[in-house]
Amino acid sequence: MKEELCTIVEARPITLDTTILKIKSKYISSGAEPGNFVMVSPNDLNDPLLKRPLGILDIKKDCFYLMVENVGKGTKLLQEKKEGEKLCVLGPLGNKFKEIKKQKILLLSGGIGIVPLFFFARKFVSQNETTLIYGARKKSKLLMRDEFDKMDFKKIFYHTDDGSLGRKGYITSSLKDILEKEHFDFSFSCGPNTMFNAIKPLLEKHIKENYFSLEAFMGCGFGVCHSCVVQTRTGYKKVCHDGPIFNTEELI
Repeated sequence: MKEELCTIVEARPITLDTTILKIKSKYISSGAEPGNFVMVSPNDLNDPLLKRPLGILDIKKDCFYLMVENVGKGTKLLQEKKEGEKLCVLGPLGNKFKEIKKQKILLLSGGIGIVPLFFFARKFVSQNETTLIYGARKKSKLLMRDEFDKMDFKKIFYHTDDGSLGRKGYITSSLKDILEKEHFDFSFSCGPNTMFNAIKPLLEKHIKENYFSLEAFMGCGFGVCHSCVVQTRTGYKKVCHDGPIFNTEELI
């Protein structure tokens, strides 16, 4: 990892409160893997003081992509960035998803948790038999849907809380039905902790290996501040340093 001043090549709004930033960095783009994240400073005024952790959405040539959803002061400042502006970025950070070939894979996403799974899908879907279950509050929050529809998925199941697209309700309803009918070798998931708590027992009952990319508040991003600890069966671990991806059996 290293810290560098990077240039925004493109800032593309995809919803009213979500923007994709294309950022030039040969170092990060050459070293990033699905599951990695970066820490980004919204400005050079130290207000807010701490960098914001953002999952890497994709890499192409010497650029990497971030998806920024406006959920607070820091992300609002990032969402308002324009082409040509600079960002102080630290990365790539964290561990990566397990590389899988010629297996049956289940991907599960809740909301903005789609970011690391999109990167994973771009790299590995064509090499595996992959099913995606993707849930969000409403149709407009099912981000990157057009891109997913172009990929070589075996099946895609969309969920919305309000029923505006796909099946109405949480992804657990589809998950239970699918797991009872189909066999999977691995699952990879990302979303809020409430989603993790709901899907963990279902996944572990039917699939041998399950991995979850945790979301957490972070101060530093590389294991110094201890602000993102999570309880595991072998003691407390840091999401930024030991994760963000954990085998679900590790997590309590």
